[in-house]
Amino acid sequence: MSGGEHIVVTRPPAPSKFELIVIAASYGGIQASIEILRRLPSDFPASIVLAQHLPASAIGPFRSSLGAGCRLPVDTVVHGAEVAGGGVYIAPATDQLLIAPDRRLILRSAPPATRCLADPLFESAAAVFGAEMIAVVLTGRLRDGSQGIRAVKANGGRVLAQDPATAVAPDMPMAALATGCCDFALPPDKIADALTALVMAPGAADVFRVPLASWAAQPALS
Repeated sequence: MSGGEHIVVTRPPAPSKFELIVIAASYGGIQASIEILRRLPSDFPASIVLAQHLPASAIGPFRSSLGAGCRLPVDTVVHGAEVAGGGVYIAPATDQLLIAPDRRLILRSAPPATRCLADPLFESAAAVFGAEMIAVVLTGRLRDGSQGIRAVKANGGRVLAQDPATAVAPDMPMAALATGCCDFALPPDKIADALTALVMAPGAADVFRVPLASWAAQPALS
């Protein structure tokens, strides 16, 4: 080997710490979700499950508008499908979505008046994926997601919330922040950047860690 030659050692990228991102959104969430997902790179390795409160008639147009600018494949959840291989899964509006122990997506009929789709989804995902998941609470009314993120945090996962100042309806992210379980509160574009860094940048998941306060993750008082 001559003195002017250099040996370049290449290594495969480190496997991601996070395998699943679960995003919950309600009123005003369509635009926020689109803004986040369109910023993610085409090689984003984690699977994304999106629970958006919408009437059933709006799911198809939402999927079309999201898929038009998203660099990841976008599909509606199919009962029994396995969460694997990346991509975006949109939950049907009329069903409650859970994740089974074998990492399959389970749809079950939800009571007509239910307004809590995120809590059972977060709780079931946390039980299966533990520290390998990130929960994201976006704009919306009421408190959906605030109970489920307690399970996420208690099982070692991370929680991001939309900055309430940027939300069309700040109730959901404010309720999430009030639990003390959120690692960061960010506008949608910065949520996308944070997800990319946490999932794809080696070591970022260990550097950007917010410890759980002693009073947090306790059941809410009725």
